[in-house]
Amino acid sequence: MPSLSLPRTRRVSWMVLLAILLATGALWVFFFVGVKRDMIASDIGPEFPRSQTHELPRGKGGDADGEDGRPIGVRGSSSRVAIYDPDVPLRAQTDKLRRLSDGGNPYATCVLSYALQMCFGGADRTAFGDPPNVDLATLGMKDADEYAVAIEYWDRHKTTCSGLEKTDFIDLNKRLLMSAKHGHARSMADFAQLSTLLSSSVESEGPILERDNALLAEPMLNRAAERGDLHALNGVAAAYRDGHISSIFGFHPVRKDEAKALAAWYAASRLAPPEEMALIDEQILAGKNRLSQAEKIRFRSLSARYERARSARSPRRNDGIGFSEEYPEVICRDL
Repeated sequence: MPSLSLPRTRRVSWMVLLAILLATGALWVFFFVGVKRDMIASDIGPEFPRSQTHELPRGKGGDADGEDGRPIGVRGSSSRVAIYDPDVPLRAQTDKLRRLSDGGNPYATCVLSYALQMCFGGADRTAFGDPPNVDLATLGMKDADEYAVAIEYWDRHKTTCSGLEKTDFIDLNKRLLMSAKHGHARSMADFAQLSTLLSSSVESEGPILERDNALLAEPMLNRAAERGDLHALNGVAAAYRDGHISSIFGFHPVRKDEAKALAAWYAASRLAPPEEMALIDEQILAGKNRLSQAEKIRFRSLSARYERARSARSPRRNDGIGFSEEYPEVICRDL
């Protein structure tokens, strides 16, 4: 019976040709995936760079900590302190910060925005009269820790905000928008969900802010959620559950998407206290059971992506002590 095998030289030629075809196909797949990814990223517009961040050094705390265990952003590197010094009243730094911000400095823009927000709305977080006289011996460990952190925040607010006048807040919302357009995740989330806290009675850019909020709220909120920002994840969960993004300018309609809302809620809820997790997971499971098979696949994909991004930014659970997380240099430390 004649052999059906090819001569060895022809077998080698076919194998080489097959390898070339496979390699060429892989290159085309890689090219088209890259093009598609860039098209998706460009949907928001060229004013949102994909990354404005760099890796912070990690210390023993595992969350960008310094040698003393405090977040580096709380004290700041020497180069950042040269831009914004948290131990100096903001009033003495506003001219420099505005000049740097107008020159395109993302960090100066961000800390100016959040320092003004801290001073404008800080009284809503804790009383800034004389601190209460509390006998620490009567408090449990957690209450004592929370009291100590609150007193630290009180002292910090008193230092930062002393001497500020009403006119100092005139560009508060403008700086937040500028920081959002630099691609800062928290700024994008906060501008998309602009609240009354950020509204100043002496604001002069109202029409511009309203226009940009209407145009950019949804793409900004989604971009910030993709970066793992906790405020954005909660915002995405609410927006795509309710069918709108809420801001001081009203409701911006979005198409309801329960799979996306549940995925964002799942990622955000991983930081909830352990005693709340069982109820949260039960509610998420109930929501998943309402999804179609295709939506369940989307939920798994989105929740995994959101959770990877969120855990890279906020690996720790919420321990109930959150004042230091509101310091401008902490909020802006990824710039």
